[in-house]
Parts: sequence; C-alpha cells; structure tokens
Amino acid sequence: MIAKNKSDLLGKKINDNDFETLTEIIIDDGVENIYDEAFSMHRYLKSVVLPNSIKSIGNNAFYACSNLLSIELPNSLLSIGDSAFRLCGNLKSIYIPDNVESIGTDILEECDELKSIVVSKKNKNFDSRDDCNAIIRTSDNKLLFGCNISTIPEGVASIDLKAFSRCYKVLSINIPKSLRHFSVNTFPGRDEIKSIKVNEENKIFDSRNNCNAIIRSKNDSLIMGCNSTIIPSSIKKIDKYAFADCSKIENIILPDGVTSIGRSAFDGCTNLSYIKIPNSVKIIDKFAFRGCNFSHINIPGSVEELSDRIIYFCDNLKTVEFGDGITTIKDNTIFNPSNSIENIFLPNSVISIGKLFICPRSKDVNIIIPKGSLEKFKKLLPYYKKRLIER
Repeated sequence: MIAKNKSDLLGKKINDNDFETLTEIIIDDGVENIYDEAFSMHRYLKSVVLPNSIKSIGNNAFYACSNLLSIELPNSLLSIGDSAFRLCGNLKSIYIPDNVESIGTDILEECDELKSIVVSKKNKNFDSRDDCNAIIRTSDNKLLFGCNISTIPEGVASIDLKAFSRCYKVLSINIPKSLRHFSVNTFPGRDEIKSIKVNEENKIFDSRNNCNAIIRSKNDSLIMGCNSTIIPSSIKKIDKYAFADCSKIENIILPDGVTSIGRSAFDGCTNLSYIKIPNSVKIIDKFAFRGCNFSHINIPGSVEELSDRIIYFCDNLKTVEFGDGITTIKDNTIFNPSNSIENIFLPNSVISIGKLFICPRSKDVNIIIPKGSLEKFKKLLPYYKKRLIER
C-alpha cells in the first residue's frame, strides 16, 4: 500500500495542525512507502517507528526534522531517497538494514550530531567495514557517507565528493594505501583538523616528512593541508583549495621550486598576515588569496600567468608590489571594495595593464613606477595619470 495522504500514512484520521506538532509517529503495518517530503521540516518530531512493511523512503522524507533523535529502519526497506534525513541535526545514529539496495544522494548531509553509522553485515550492497562509522558501496569500494568521527578503512578506493559535506569537526584524516581518488573539497571542515597522514604504501598520495598534508606523489603537488601543515621543500605546486578556510594560519613561506599557486589555494585564510612567494612561481590562479589578512604582498617577476581576482576582499591590504619581469596585469587582478590599498608598485617590464586592474577604481591609491617611465604609464593608465609617482 502507498500512503497517499497523512491519514493513510498513520492509519487514522488526524488534522494538519496536530500532525505538524507530533513528537512521535508510529506508522501502521501495511504501509509500504513513505512519500516524498512526508515529514519534511517537522521540527517537533523526535521519534519515528516504521513497520516491517516499509519498502521505500522518499526524497526529503524527513528533511530538516531538526529534533529527530532516532529512527529504526526495518529489514523490509529496499531504498532510501535523496536527502531523506538531511538537516536532521540531532540524529545520533543510523542503521542500514539487511536488504537496502539503493541509497540516494545527501541522505545524511548536515546531520551534525551523528555518532554512529552502521550497516548490517548481511547487506550485500553496502558495508561499514572495520567499524568505520561510514557507508561504503561494496561493489566499487566507494565511501558514500561519513560523519565527524568516521575513519577511512583499508580497501576504500574512492570517496564521494559530498561524503563529509558539512562535517566541520573532523579532527584527523588517515588515508589508507588503497585510496586512489578523492576531491580536496570532500573535507570542508579544515579548521579543526589536527592530523593528516597517508599510508606509506599508498602509490598515489603521500604525506612526506610528516608534513600534515596530502601530496599527489607523481607531480609533487600539495592538494590538501591544514593549519599545522609544514610545506616540504620538494613541493612544486600548491593545488586548488589546498589551504582553503584554514583560518588559523598566520604565516606562509613557500619553498623555492614551487611553480604554481592554484585557484583559491589560500581562500578564506582570514588570519594569514604574511606570505612569501618565491621567484620560481610562474602561475597564480584566481581567488588565490581571497579574504587574507596581509597588509603587503609581493608578486615576483617570475610570474608569467597572473589571473584576475588573485587579490580579492583583502580588507587590510595596503601595499602591492609587482616584480620586474611581469608583463601583463589583467582587469580585476586586485578586487578590493574596501579601498584599503595605498600603494601599488609597477615594474618597467609591464606592457599591458587593464584599465580596471584595481576594482573598484580608487582615486587615492599611489601608483609607484620606475624613473623615466612616466609617459609610458600615462598611456597605459590614463585614469591614474595624476597618481603616478616616479621613484
């Protein structure tokens, strides 16, 4: 039987107002399907008892039931829809029974209090091997859903992009030798992480020199760090989002040999007050330093590819120096609505510069240029010709 309305679902007549304020729901035996959004946003609901006739739980069925503490899924259950328990912020545990064949996306996203995720050992499609507190798809060893206290067990080959979405209290990450693929955005809660280790037998990633980071071994690319990372001297690339939202980092000295800084590499490092960029860097991608706290930054002349918006909402920034050797500066390279910048140093090597390289335009900024280059920069920057200072 498919419950077509709330009365069918509960096996008795009930008005909408009472339904919305129920704290416990016991569904009568015989109901086979919980329809989409059946209990969505029922903030008073604390407990649900499902009969052993339930075969499916629909999309968003218990979405944002913020006080739901417990729900026991019966062995008759075959499928769980997308976002079925998303935003159940007080849900403490979930048990996936024997016969579940399909699980939708985001079913446990933003379930911040989850402490126990267990899959029945009789289930042939999913598992939670080694008491890992996670749901793994057995057929391809992909970790689909985790929580703040999950571990990544040996045998896992990949991790779903949203497996740890909104898990902001993860304290440690241990990468097993079997892991071959994951996205750095899989772990959004970087600020609380104290330890990152990669199994020494892993052939794809490493954490050389106990650096507290994940490095892609074949190209010496640091793909994920944390507040306590020590960047090894052998690193060639700081990958996109490598240190995103590591808000406790105050100083970064990139080693000689780093050639590129990826998109949003230091995005959201709100306490980063000093960074040294070596002369080996050739590429800096957009949003690399969004929201950083430094007052001065020096872009070395070695940079050949300088994206727009590399400096973005850095409200304390006072001085930007572009090193000799830089030839092209694009529109919006500096996007700083706070207008905090006082001085910009440009080298004689610049041959092309966007009229909006500072956005929004500022009448108060000083453009410091080499002696003898005034006429050149008047043509390049007609809007700022009164702010050009030879030095």
